[in-house]
Amino acid sequence: MMQVPDYPRWINLMRDFSIATFNRFRDADANVGYILGLWSRMADALPYVGKLPLGPRRGPEPLVDTIAPQIASEYVKSRLLLAQKLADDDDEVMDPYIDGNDDNVRAEVEQLPRLFRQQYALVSKGIASMWDPRQARYEEIMQQYKAATQSGAGPPPASVAKAKHRLEYELAWLVYIISSVVGAQ
Repeated sequence: MMQVPDYPRWINLMRDFSIATFNRFRDADANVGYILGLWSRMADALPYVGKLPLGPRRGPEPLVDTIAPQIASEYVKSRLLLAQKLADDDDEVMDPYIDGNDDNVRAEVEQLPRLFRQQYALVSKGIASMWDPRQARYEEIMQQYKAATQSGAGPPPASVAKAKHRLEYELAWLVYIISSVVGAQ
């Protein structure tokens, strides 16, 4: 495939298509797992591509080693956006667990370790940069939530309850993604 003259253009178009699909929550529900599967198979082939003979017929660099971490990172970002929409009760999206699509979600996250492996340190830093501010904000929100409920003044303000709910959705997705990657290592 890399020997085809338009390979670099094709792989970049495929990257753009993949990222766009990740963010089409209602339309692309079942397709995301297939797209991640394609990228993980291409990433798995990299050790064999490196053994191709040198010379003019070798063709361009595979590019998968740099694009696979982008795909993994964009997938995680799209799941955080999904979590926000779910927490906000956005009618545009469906909760994959409530709507019976948990097999699709499982199939998606099972592909991630193979994508992370390409640049594990880089992608891990990206995940940490997504986790750390959310976890710190969650601790702040929980302190506000506890203070409001323990004061006896009634339920916490709606903004605090909503922020808590949203962060719980986001952190749950991150835990699910992180555990699938760590569990496969």
